[in-house]
Amino acid sequence: MKASLLSLAILCATAGFNNHAAAADIDIKKLQQLINRGDSQSAYQYASEHRERYEGDPSFDYFYGMAAIDSGRASEGVFALERVVMLQPDNNAARLELARGYFILEEYARSRQEFETVLGYQPPPVVRAKIDNYLAAIKLREGRYTTTTTSFVELGYGSDSNVNSGPESANAFLQYIGFNLFGTDSVSPSSLETDDTFIDATANFSIQSPVTATTSLFGSVTANLRSHNEASEFDTTTLTAKGGVQYRKASDIWRANLTLQKFNLDGNDYRDLIGVNTSWKRQLTQMTTVNAALQYAASDFTDQDYRNANTLTLSGGISSRFNIALTPVVYANLYLANDAAKENTGNAEAKTERDYFGLRLGAVLNTSARTSTHVALSYQQSEYGAPDASLVTPIVREDNYSNALIDFSWLFAKNWKLNAQFSSTRNTSTVDTSGYSRQQLMLSVRYDIQ
Repeated sequence: MKASLLSLAILCATAGFNNHAAAADIDIKKLQQLINRGDSQSAYQYASEHRERYEGDPSFDYFYGMAAIDSGRASEGVFALERVVMLQPDNNAARLELARGYFILEEYARSRQEFETVLGYQPPPVVRAKIDNYLAAIKLREGRYTTTTTSFVELGYGSDSNVNSGPESANAFLQYIGFNLFGTDSVSPSSLETDDTFIDATANFSIQSPVTATTSLFGSVTANLRSHNEASEFDTTTLTAKGGVQYRKASDIWRANLTLQKFNLDGNDYRDLIGVNTSWKRQLTQMTTVNAALQYAASDFTDQDYRNANTLTLSGGISSRFNIALTPVVYANLYLANDAAKENTGNAEAKTERDYFGLRLGAVLNTSARTSTHVALSYQQSEYGAPDASLVTPIVREDNYSNALIDFSWLFAKNWKLNAQFSSTRNTSTVDTSGYSRQQLMLSVRYDIQ
């Protein structure tokens, strides 16, 4: 952080650090070099030896304040930088360091004010991107003390090679009818692989309100619409509402929430879901976080009672950030789950009841100050509860699902983000009609309302 803000100071090209006449007995260049190489403790010690004589000189106070902040003495550093800004109001480099000091001291209103003052001078794009990151962090942290709201709208256009996750060939139905099909006349086209383009729109509103210093309430509403160009029978709308409580203590965060969801297909009710989710996250170090969650969900399908199920999921994961090129955040998540059919029939046991587990590995790469790339690989294995009696030769369905994802994001203006996402999915199954492959590509623009 220290080195990055020093770079910002250089980019701001501010004056006020070249007049060292009053500090003839201190080597300002040496002090700056100590800070540049990350030895803030030595820099602070060296500055302290000359503090009594040179306090009040902007050249000295700037580097002394920076060294104090970076060596864990934020209050002391802020006092020094306040003197610089008082004498040199246009010194944006010192103002940036002062804003960072206020941030560390959790004086968020004053930190925001200083950052926004620098923004008013139209700094270079790299500086602006760094400031935007701080302002976003301030908004997040302020949520611990005041009610905060966030919302966004996103509009996308894409293509889908298999909108209904159907088999490629009508002969996949051989297990049901016992003979080969020549052509597709005997099978509904909507049952086979169907490709199409689509428009995807999402809107979200979220709120978080503190109850005490450690406890807060939160809620959100998200609406999604996907409309296909030709295969309108697969158009979907999803409305999801969540509400719950969060408890924070030291490095631990516990959350519990209720989820309600309504899913419509082709304008008709298709599935309702109600769920209870509990999660825990711990910050092991500044770079590494672990998490665990237990989830329960009850789903009900319209006119398909055999598909109604109670789902229990246990999951856990770890993520870590590395201070190397692209500063990647790498994560891994593992989950175990069970779908228990509500209907006690052979059909429900064969087509709904199942045990499954999955693994997801991924990384987020910060390719520039305003761009990032997310790559992920997922795998899931499922085994159903009973042989499917509707097959010519009843067998138990077993699936192996895999997915590869790459998502590129570009923050091209304040609050505006462009996303390009590609995913490739493959599902193999002992029941041929459940095997499919699918590729999706979508470009979207998102606006965050603040």
